[in-house]
Amino acid sequence: MLKVIAFFLFSSSIYAQVDTLYYSVEGHQVNKMVYNAKVKTNFYHGVRYTTDTLVVEKIVPNYYYDKLNVVTKSQLCKLFFSRYNIDTTKTLSIRYVDTLRSKDELPDKNLMVIKDSLGHVLESHSSSTNVFHLKSIKSKGYRCFTPSYKTYVKSYKSWYKKHKKFKKVVPLVFYGYNSGVSSEIEDVNFYKDYGKLIKKLFKYEDRNFAHLIIKPSGEFYIRYGFDEISFKSLFDDDAWTMNRNAFLKEKLKY
Repeated sequence: MLKVIAFFLFSSSIYAQVDTLYYSVEGHQVNKMVYNAKVKTNFYHGVRYTTDTLVVEKIVPNYYYDKLNVVTKSQLCKLFFSRYNIDTTKTLSIRYVDTLRSKDELPDKNLMVIKDSLGHVLESHSSSTNVFHLKSIKSKGYRCFTPSYKTYVKSYKSWYKKHKKFKKVVPLVFYGYNSGVSSEIEDVNFYKDYGKLIKKLFKYEDRNFAHLIIKPSGEFYIRYGFDEISFKSLFDDDAWTMNRNAFLKEKLKY
């Protein structure tokens, strides 16, 4: 019994010695209060990196507003037009995916997998619909969603359908690698990102973006995580200005 208690105390002292450091989006060290205040907003979320003696928690943007400098904008527009024949006088709405999945790579049903911080699977749930009762799933852990082939095809078609009402918007899907995209979604405008130039230009550290909007002026919105901004707000000039100003105001708080 004494050995068990001694081991418990020894183990507790080891974990107590682990330091936790907090960093801002810009890479500056901040205190825990600032970190918690940031990640509780809709603008940011936190990521954790751990070692035996150190825990690093960093603030990561859910989305970002910025503007391309003149040179970058010019070069990017030339690339879009010369290589892909894309009309850069319109707003470009880009969905980015590292790999276009083939039918053989996807499950027959939608799959939700719950993993712990070490990547171990805690639970898995499958469904023929796209609805999971998340309240009944453990709140702790990471949710990894893998769509069925049917859902995968539907998601691209639905994404394109949402763009039809926006006349001055060009919807595009860029990918790094195609492992066998189905003919069922060939009517969607897929473009290969040669050399992953677009990915490298807009990625945030090791995090890839999911959605990118570039206006003819060079202003852009980029999403890395979850947000609640609607398509209408992203393509409406007044809503764009309001959401951009709200983001910039939050960014300058600390």
